[in-house]
Amino acid sequence: MRRKIKQKKMKALAIALSATITMGSFVPAYGEDSEKVNETVEEITEEETTEEETTEEETVEEETTEEETAEEETTEEETTEEETVEEETTEAQEAAKAAEGMETPTTQENDTEAPVTGDAGVKVFYAQSEEEFPMMRIEGSSVTVTANGILISFCANRGTYNKVDIEGAGTFEGNLNTIGSYNFTVIVPFDAAGKRLAIVPYKAKDGEPYTSKPLEIQIPASEIQPTVTPEPTVTPEPEVPSVTPAEDRVSVIKEDGTEFKMFSSVQTETKATAKEDKIAVNLVISNENYDKIYLGSKDVEDKTPVIEGKKLPEGGYLFTFELPESCKGTSQLVSLGKPDGTWYSKQELYLYIPKEIEEEKPQETPAPTPTPAPTSTPKPTPAPTTSPSKNKDGIYSAEASTGAAMFKVVECELRIKKGKMAAHITLSGSGYDYLYMGTAAKAAADQSKWIKYDGVVTNSEGKEQRTYTIPVAALDKPITVASHSEKNDKWFDRTITIPSSSLKFVRDLTDEEENNNQTENNNGENNPQPVKPVQPSNTENNTQSSSNGATSAVNTSTGLKDGVYTPDSFSWSGGSGRLKGISCTKITVKNGQAYATIVFASNGYSVVSANGSQYSAIGNTSGTSTFEIPVQLNANNRISALTTKMSAAHWVDYVIYIGLEAARTAGSGTDKSNDQKTSGVVAGNLGQTEKVTDAPTLTGLTYKGSLKLEHARYFKLHYYENDIAVLEINLNEELEKAEDKKTEETSLFGKDKILYVLAAEDTDLPAGVEKEACVIRIPSKKAFVDSKDVLDILEQLKITDKDRLIDAGSYKNVDFKELIKEKCDLAVISSDILPHKGDEENLTAAEQYEAVQTLGDQLQELDIPMFVDRSADEKDELAKCEWYKVYGALFGCAKEADELYNQAKARAQES
Repeated sequence: MRRKIKQKKMKALAIALSATITMGSFVPAYGEDSEKVNETVEEITEEETTEEETTEEETVEEETTEEETAEEETTEEETTEEETVEEETTEAQEAAKAAEGMETPTTQENDTEAPVTGDAGVKVFYAQSEEEFPMMRIEGSSVTVTANGILISFCANRGTYNKVDIEGAGTFEGNLNTIGSYNFTVIVPFDAAGKRLAIVPYKAKDGEPYTSKPLEIQIPASEIQPTVTPEPTVTPEPEVPSVTPAEDRVSVIKEDGTEFKMFSSVQTETKATAKEDKIAVNLVISNENYDKIYLGSKDVEDKTPVIEGKKLPEGGYLFTFELPESCKGTSQLVSLGKPDGTWYSKQELYLYIPKEIEEEKPQETPAPTPTPAPTSTPKPTPAPTTSPSKNKDGIYSAEASTGAAMFKVVECELRIKKGKMAAHITLSGSGYDYLYMGTAAKAAADQSKWIKYDGVVTNSEGKEQRTYTIPVAALDKPITVASHSEKNDKWFDRTITIPSSSLKFVRDLTDEEENNNQTENNNGENNPQPVKPVQPSNTENNTQSSSNGATSAVNTSTGLKDGVYTPDSFSWSGGSGRLKGISCTKITVKNGQAYATIVFASNGYSVVSANGSQYSAIGNTSGTSTFEIPVQLNANNRISALTTKMSAAHWVDYVIYIGLEAARTAGSGTDKSNDQKTSGVVAGNLGQTEKVTDAPTLTGLTYKGSLKLEHARYFKLHYYENDIAVLEINLNEELEKAEDKKTEETSLFGKDKILYVLAAEDTDLPAGVEKEACVIRIPSKKAFVDSKDVLDILEQLKITDKDRLIDAGSYKNVDFKELIKEKCDLAVISSDILPHKGDEENLTAAEQYEAVQTLGDQLQELDIPMFVDRSADEKDELAKCEWYKVYGALFGCAKEADELYNQAKARAQES
């Protein structure tokens, strides 16, 4: 291992030497060998400068030729938003370097760079604190003000993160430097000077973002004003492309006449209409890359007036504007603006107007003509039907028109019963989550009458479409309805018209349909009545819930702004063990109240009881059931779900926990009944604490600090809010010996460390934490101890009462019946159970470790946590004594444990 490390250091040294000579100046080295590296660099610089400069000139000339050749041969293709941002960032970097009198070195794709030096004051902190983020400490930084913003270069102290996302600036890739860390060059707006911006680093290893705690990057204050760009000289406008699109529709084209795909219009929704001496253009764009248009060249600085796009509920934008009639059949210069305020600048673009456009002819009033004597009685136009008296009760297929391109009804089924009507409609997409029988202006203030979509279907093309059941007040006339865009959180006015002539009888009503009230319309003012939940059976008590479907109210209020949020964490517990899982896809805040969309991994759930009320499923697919329920954030929520997958319907109790850190700082409502009453049995007085960066992150637990250890190697003790602790037992060495071990994903004993959550009996732990760690309720009242070393420690702690210690054999032959009889709450197992040298004669290391998992899982099934003691494996006597603190926490005698350890230290110092 030492040989490999030495080879890596020599390789890094060679790269550092090469980089410094190529740059033509001496760059100080970093790291523990910095003095040797710097001396070597000086010697080589003196002896071989001439040779290296010649090599540098040849390399630059060769690479320049390659770049020119590649530039000439590159064909222009469409670029994504990320490529455009990267290109503009690179241009700004080169401009900034040129402004400082620096030459931009030509580097190959895989070359590393010299680390950034200097200290401009760039730092990365934990949010709202002065504590630096240790995994990304800035070792060197520089700041330059350019015409485009503040250009910042910095070098992180480790190679852990190779990409950062900065608030209001974008995402930036890092470049690997000669010391194994990354250089970053970013551009931030001028008004960011002296402020902190949110930053999210991404791991180089797997691309995952750091999410444990919010971070901020300090932008240095700068008095330098951006360089004033001189007024551009007037240049002739580029030649309009002669090639035009093949399709006869309004579109944006490039200089070669091909369509610009990043601004591709929707043919069925795009049209131009001739009106008097002007052309009215309605341009619908399916994507959201650009939200504004300027009719002119990309090089014009003052792009006014701007044509703002109207955001559509189902995504994309609608642009409405007029052009002179002379524009027919021509291509006009156009510039496209992005939502971030920048403009597309890579090449000139053109707005193509087709030659043949629809003429909007004014309505002419015909001259009156004598009325001829009718030969037959004309068939009168049917008046709007307010009551379907001519149609018998039953189910009818029907047509429904809306007159709106973004609100289409693709299927309609009408139910008529006793003169009342209700329609089951399917919309063309899934962009709307609520309907309201009335105007958009009234909908926002009348939440009790919102109609939630009652299902999701998939069409032949794989597109999801939502279904609704709405009351129908009349046929043959528009019904006022409002639709709520889930993405934009906005109501839109719509109408639905069902012609009576389109009705076709399908079947009679069933007995169940005759007896429910789903067809009542109340003149279109109220939602359809929900189907009453099936009452659960009183049989099969093994799955019957104790709540019988009843739940208590929780505080769902939150200080978050109305909108849709992604939960930071979600966990659940409870149930009969048959359900594979529950997930939370999003959190919706409406009028200051939090609602969670939860998905059961089974389609057998029809109703969920939460917050004292019952909620029907909003979607049942082939394998899932989806609900939207009110919840309290950052707290346990007890719910009950009605399943029909058994011989009879049953309520099953669950507890869910939804974590959202933003809600803590926003001042979420707190249910006082859930306030923790801590007893202080965990921490006690175990010694000094410190903050560490590798403390376990468990759902719903807020880290405070860790026990500062002096000698022990095989355990760590971390403290969390509400008097909760997490104990780590390190098994790394034994796992390495059992590399071919078989590990069950659900086992808590199959990792390189075992985690234990220590909490008092009355502490309400977050739901699902038992799936991440063994839960030990402390202090232990009845413990099975299979370790002489631990019994000696407990004797010194004066825990010798036979009522607290159980004799149930050894780890090789545990008497499970005795553990159950004595109500054991903790099993302390000697580390003899782990693989050790010399044991391979009977069992392989993998087989030995499999025995650890088997025993741990067996005890876990009995709700008895298995604690693996490693005090005997410590090399140092004081390290073994430091385990007093572990058992002080487990058995509720922390002060006595700390005193024993201090006495042991004093004896060691005297000797």
